[in-house]
Formats: sequence, structure tokens, C-alpha cells
Amino acid sequence: MTVRNNIRIAALKSTWIWVTCIVLTLFSCVQDSTNTSAENGVTIYPAIANRVETAIVTRTRLDVGNTTDKYDDALISDGTVLRAYAVENTGASQHNYGGSFRYSNHSWRSSVTVESGHGYSIYAFTPITMPGATNQEFNFGVTQNSNNEDVFNLNSTALSFTGIDILTTTDPMVSVAVAGRQALLNSNGQELDNQGHVIENENIEIPVINKGSFNIGTVTTDVGNNEVENHTYHKIWMAMDHLYAKATISFCIDQTYHQIRDIRLKQAWITVSNGSLSGNHVYSFTNGLTLDPNAAFSSKDLTIDLMTGPTAKENRDHEKDYATLTEEYKEYSWFCFLPISYVPELTYPMVTLHVTYDVYDRDGNEVRLNQPAQNTFPLNEFIRDDLARIVPKPADHFKIKVKIKPSYLYQLIDDDAEIKLDIIRTD
Repeated sequence: MTVRNNIRIAALKSTWIWVTCIVLTLFSCVQDSTNTSAENGVTIYPAIANRVETAIVTRTRLDVGNTTDKYDDALISDGTVLRAYAVENTGASQHNYGGSFRYSNHSWRSSVTVESGHGYSIYAFTPITMPGATNQEFNFGVTQNSNNEDVFNLNSTALSFTGIDILTTTDPMVSVAVAGRQALLNSNGQELDNQGHVIENENIEIPVINKGSFNIGTVTTDVGNNEVENHTYHKIWMAMDHLYAKATISFCIDQTYHQIRDIRLKQAWITVSNGSLSGNHVYSFTNGLTLDPNAAFSSKDLTIDLMTGPTAKENRDHEKDYATLTEEYKEYSWFCFLPISYVPELTYPMVTLHVTYDVYDRDGNEVRLNQPAQNTFPLNEFIRDDLARIVPKPADHFKIKVKIKPSYLYQLIDDDAEIKLDIIRTD
């Protein structure tokens, strides 16, 4: 007989590695054939961590074997939704289940249930559909042999899809390590001892977790104490890795020019015209992302709003529709991009930074209004402060610093000069 039980996913701490770099010039549906809910099943409540991007600051609570990467659950952003699959370890497809994990208000909610008495491996990814992808499907580990017979192997679990966007305001991630054990938890998700007392985080027993292993063991409701009023769970720890690299855009104004002018930034956005990588792609949970050998960058216009988009910071002046630039860099927005390291033989499309701004003198008088400017820069290589050339890889985080430095710094009458914005290398 199967008994309903709860599986809680506890997150691994992820370590971010940030690369500070300078630019030299300015949902389709997921197709599922799995069961959606076990009639008498185990609900999975997650707390999930992602890998720290390549950064100076690293924090870690948990180590993951078979890798030097670090993981931190403090880096999961509010509103994150993961698609998750529970694959029965012996290939009994009638016991496979799928659902989602949603992080909101510092806690996880789950629609994933599995059956007590069965062993499972858990696979997850976010966003629910890869950026710009179509025909997305999850393979539960079944392939065909030379005799066209179905063969089950957990190492064959994979996500397949057609096409993928090279720019996105999501942060695509996939699970790379999972481990689990039985646990006793209250309604707030806190782990309890056999007397029903909350166990402090530093005293919680953490199972061994290794990159490439997704087995959470056999799910059961028996935790050795049926007298404490609570819920029983099979608690699991999950680590997520980034599939894309990340770029954060900062703006400031040149100090010398600022002596005579203010610039009020009204709009800023990134565009690319060949924004899709065509082909049939596969993410193997064992072997990683494999792009179609015939993949090519194809025509698709993508735009990312740096002022008011989903990843933008609120830098606008109080109750105004513009941001007055300062001499100190301020971060405005971030976006993720598909690293050229996946397709080094291809020529990566250039992206363009567009801005619209007003120019005022230091007494607040209008000089020029609604002026456009743009600059094109590459994403296939970045030049760091120490002049090192960096080819982006998954989980790299680049700081793109944009200094507004018009070419006519000492011109006091602006009507006879065309203003330009230069993106320059800065320290």
C-alpha cells in the first residue's frame, strides 16, 4: 500500500565567481507524458541553491563532491519556478511523476508527488521552458537499442528542444547533484527531532552529495516516531548549475563633462538581430548541454529593457521617468547570454546598446532633449581590468561599465555639435 508523505528539497549553498570586465565600445509548452500526481504520494517541498557565479565573494554551507564549485541557497531569487521530474530508479514508468517547485516569500511550494516504497532520482531545471525553445521534451531515461527495443538507463535522462535564444532575462539552471534522507518536519518546513523540537540548521545531518548523482533513495513514511504531531518527509538537498553567462550593465558620467552638464537617462536597452541559435539541442543530465552540430545563429530580434525590464534596478529619480547619472557607477540591469564556449566555431552576433537621454546645464536649463545614441559591442570576448581576454563560459558574470563621455567636453553651446556617448574601458 502506498502512503502519502512529503519530500522536502533542501538547497545546497552555491558559490558565485564574478569576473569584472570592461567592454571597449559602448513559453512554449513543455510536453510531458508523465503522471502529474500520485494518488497516495509524496509531495516534494524544495529549498534549492544555485552555483555561485564566478565572483570574488564566495559563501558556502555545503560541499558537493566531484567538483570544486560551491553552492548557495541565498542566491535563489523570489519568483523562481523549476520544472521537476521524479524518475523511478528501476524504470517503472507508471511510478514516474512530474511537477514544479515555486519559490515565493522565502519559502518553496511544490506540485510534485511520488509514491512511498519506491526509489527515485530527481531532475529539475529552470525556467520551465528554455529561452526561446520549442518542442521541449523530457526523456525519462528510455532509449532504443539496435533492435529498436526500449532500454532504460538513468544516464539517458535528458531535456531536448528546438532552438534557443542567446539573450534572456531569466537565468537558466539545471540540477547537477541531489541527495536525500528521511526526515520529520513541521508545517513550516523546519526539521524536528524525535521529541518534536526544531533542529537548528548547524545541527542538521547532511547526506553526502556528489555532482552527477541524482538518487534520493527509497521514499518511506516511517521515520521512527508516530507520536509527534507533524508531517513526515523525505528531505533532499539539490544543487543547480548555470547554463548561461551573465552580464550586468552599469552607467556613470565622465567627471570632466559633469562639471558643465547633467545627463538624464530616460531609456536604455540592448538589442540583437540574430538572436536565436537554430537546431535540435539536448541537455543531458549526465553529460551537459550538446548543441546541434549544424546550429547557426538565425534571424530573431531580441530586446532587453535596462531601465524598466524584469531585471532592472530602480535607479530613476524620485517620481521621475529618468535617472540622473552620477560620477559613480550604478548597476542598472542584468541579462544572461549563451556563452560562445558552446559554439566556438561560430561568429557570435554583436549586440547594440541604445540610450535616450536629456542634456541639462548645471543650472537645470534644457540643452538637448530626447537625444538617441547607440554603441555596438561583442559578447564572445571580454577584456578585464588587467587586460586579460576572457572567453565567456557558463556561470561567468561580467560587469560591463558604461561611461558617458561626450566628445565635445569643453563646448558650452551644444546646438551646433552632435553629442555622442562613448563606452570606454574603465578601472
